Amino acid sequence: MTTLMFQESHETEPSLQYLVIECDVNSEDAAICAAIISLAGNLGLKTLAEGVDKPGQLDFLRAEGCYAYQGHLFSQLLPASEMAEMLRNR
Repeated sequence: MTTLMFQESHETEPSLQYLVIECDVNSEDAAICAAIISLAGNLGLKTLAEGVDKPGQLDFLRAEGCYAYQGHLFSQLLPASEMAEMLRNR
């Protein structure tokens, strides 16, 4: 199952966010994710994939043209102070 939601963006362009479940191994999830990314592009929106936990998901999303990603593949949940420190050290 993939959940689609619209959310305010902190960027100047609108964005489309959705949750990635098994786009790398489930053909139905892959088709839904690909369609959402394509639809967003056709509407001039950027996509943010949430819940990217596996390298295969990231590979799929990059190949489809997803704009941004977040999930445990990049970092576990962190308190704001630790997140700020992590970003400063990048």
